Amino acid sequence: LPVVSITDATVTEGGSAQFTVNLDKPATEDVTLTWDTADGTASQGRDYTGQSNQALTIRQGQQSATLTVQTTDDTDDEPNETFTVTLSNPSGATLGDDTGQATINDNDAPPALSIDDVRVTEGGAARFTVELDAVSGKDVMVRWRTDDGEAEAGRDYAGRSNQPLTIRAGQQSATLTVPTTDDSTDEPDESFTVTLSNPTHATLSDATGEAVIEDNDDPLPEPEPEPDTEADPEPEPDVPAVDPTIPPTVNVSDATAVEGEPLKFAVTLSHAYVGEVVVRWTIVGDTATPDEDYPSLSYQHELVFAPGETLRYINDDARNEDGEQVYVETYADALEEPDEAVLLIIVRVEGGELGERDYAEGTIRDKAPVPDGPDGTALQANAPVEEPLSAPPPAFPPGDGGSGDHSADWHDFNIGDVIGNYYDLL
Repeated sequence: LPVVSITDATVTEGGSAQFTVNLDKPATEDVTLTWDTADGTASQGRDYTGQSNQALTIRQGQQSATLTVQTTDDTDDEPNETFTVTLSNPSGATLGDDTGQATINDNDAPPALSIDDVRVTEGGAARFTVELDAVSGKDVMVRWRTDDGEAEAGRDYAGRSNQPLTIRAGQQSATLTVPTTDDSTDEPDESFTVTLSNPTHATLSDATGEAVIEDNDDPLPEPEPEPDTEADPEPEPDVPAVDPTIPPTVNVSDATAVEGEPLKFAVTLSHAYVGEVVVRWTIVGDTATPDEDYPSLSYQHELVFAPGETLRYINDDARNEDGEQVYVETYADALEEPDEAVLLIIVRVEGGELGERDYAEGTIRDKAPVPDGPDGTALQANAPVEEPLSAPPPAFPPGDGGSGDHSADWHDFNIGDVIGNYYDLL
């Protein structure tokens, strides 16, 4: 009996893969057999038309026959793919090489990459979307860097260089993130750019995205108008500059925030100082409850003024996972309740002197309407609380008793008496 075998085939996607089935000598009778397709890296129904239990006949006196499998023309840029045809159940011949492989060559151009523009409030993270104009069957890789505009790396945002980004096969976009810095300077909106380079399995369409950092600081007050007089103004007396070696006075301001937003307690020095000034502080509840309305911060913390600094905010060096400054967090809830308050206590100042107050009040505004009281009138925000704290305030380590030292051993007392009884505890 003759021996039957099948060849391999190569086809561009969208064409027909043609396999030749050969006998090693002419048939003395009709030779019949069946054939089936099987997936390799190509998938039937998506990349080619699968077949099962198909009949093929080589007529008496002939030595070969051809079978055909149709492939699919898609728009995906993808690697070349394969499938196989297997012969079986011969009659009038025996099987030799019974499997042929078809290679489908891809004919699609690689997709194009682009990056969008974004706006972000200073202190937030600028999130850029890098997108393909079509889904790819290959992993697409690209490098990116930041470049200054009006914004400066290290001062206004975290600069980056030669960073990798990958869009996985079957995906169409990926995100890259650049943190920005929340400062206290009133300034125009500023910008920086992100540039894509060195793409793999893609081309570049729009390679540059711009981020605009929106300023969130209050403007400086307008200067007083000059008096309208024709006479020559009296020369102003020389005002001696404050000696920077004299320890400054430390002042603290009240703060207000809607629940869920941070309280920003401003701490200022009366003038620039040549040395460090350390302000030790803590937060205690007045009508607000720790761990329900704000995180428990009952132990001493430090706020350090570097030489020359005159303005800081309580807890302004703490940041969340997005790089945003935390300050003093507050928690939002769904309760309708009066406004609540916390007290910022200045425990000790090192390198300076306390000003008029050693405390400041933080008011947490409720988002929901305030319900009426039992007599039909609206409850007032920060109404006095007559019940004592569920737990005593924290114990601070005793100080040296000198000027600027306000540490004390605390005892149980009503929170409404925090300020009145504070110095009685020293």
